[in-house]
Amino acid sequence: MQICFGSFRTNGTEPDITSNAEPLLTAREVADLLGLSITSVLRRWRAGELPGFRLSSNVLRFRESEINAYLEAHRGPSGVYAPPHVDGRKV
Repeated sequence: MQICFGSFRTNGTEPDITSNAEPLLTAREVADLLGLSITSVLRRWRAGELPGFRLSSNVLRFRESEINAYLEAHRGPSGVYAPPHVDGRKV
């Protein structure tokens, strides 16, 4: 099942899911996209590091555009991931 959200039509009665619709990703799909475990994705979401929202008590979804923006915001200066260093040593 794929859930999409869209804007309301001008008459305000029916949702128009064909315009501005963006598929929502599951935690598993985000984990695959980021190369993380599902547990890490959920932990980062709970910590407020990853943007996402809860649709119900057991349903968490993410917008792909927000995940891509998160990746861009956390990109290293050269565009390549640089692992952290402590006291001049790689960690």
